[in-house]
Amino acid sequence: MPIVDASELQGLAFAVVEGLGSDAATARRVADHLVEADLSGHGSHGVMRLPQYVDDADQDLLKPDAQPEIIHDTSTTAVVDGHEGWGPVAARLCLDLAIEKARRHGMSAVSLRRAHHVGRIGPYAQAAAEQGFVGQIFCNVAGKDRVVPWGGRDGRMGTNPIAVAIPASGDPIVADLATTAVAEGKIRLAKIDGRPVPPGWVFDADGQFSTDPNDAYEAGGLAPLGGDQGHKGYCLSVVMDVLAGLLTDNGCGMTKGIYCNGLLIQVVDPGAFGYGERFIERVDAYIAYLKSSRPRDGVEEVLVPGEIERHRMKQRLRDGLEISDALYAELEKLRERFM
Repeated sequence: MPIVDASELQGLAFAVVEGLGSDAATARRVADHLVEADLSGHGSHGVMRLPQYVDDADQDLLKPDAQPEIIHDTSTTAVVDGHEGWGPVAARLCLDLAIEKARRHGMSAVSLRRAHHVGRIGPYAQAAAEQGFVGQIFCNVAGKDRVVPWGGRDGRMGTNPIAVAIPASGDPIVADLATTAVAEGKIRLAKIDGRPVPPGWVFDADGQFSTDPNDAYEAGGLAPLGGDQGHKGYCLSVVMDVLAGLLTDNGCGMTKGIYCNGLLIQVVDPGAFGYGERFIERVDAYIAYLKSSRPRDGVEEVLVPGEIERHRMKQRLRDGLEISDALYAELEKLRERFM
């Protein structure tokens, strides 16, 4: 499989986004967000999304020149409309608003509706934690209903991820997870590569587990988080749809004719509870306590959420990124069109 440098992928992503009609600042924001996902080991949210973005722009599901707009603003809350433009741009605007409001008032909540694919949401929460705040992000998908409710056969929800980041004196704790068995992009990658997926990821048309990734996009659907205890992931997904979709006016799986992410971003200043520095000390002690657990056979060390992504990023910045032959061929088509 080809090994490419991160800068090469950033250059391609920048050219594609700018070539679709976006300004340079927007292209840089989107390109950086995609490549950060690849570097972190989450290719499901990386440059493999570029062909999808081009198709969405061609179908007017993505409006490359749209800019997010603040349509409601109070001291502790705000509502932002993404106008079906680039998700990373709109999401970062919302995060910056939420941080500033929490800095002034201790807590904040900012909602985003009608933004195109926001990508990995963990980095947004992490950006809040790196400034000393707790960042909580709920996300839903409107217009896509590929996730099957527990006990059902037909898709009704999106992958609806959640992310929480917690500050520490060193690297923050960053939990970022879909409420499905895996992120949809991992199934998309398997489909591109022509390989099966593990049991438990996908349902077929009869509601039985399948290893064919095509079932996720045809008569079947994605399985909720939890395997044979998938009712737990289903519960989380429902909550994400309500809070990030219905509360934000973004819509959900039953909203047709669009493809948008909704976000509910909540930021908390630990100092608002009267012991900000002590909180950081307690988090540090808790991290040390977790990592003091004796590793089981075959495990080098116990990691905290977000740590494996940082390890992968260092390694891939040093050694390059390995991508499949099939994805490389897809990216070469984009290179011919946009560079």
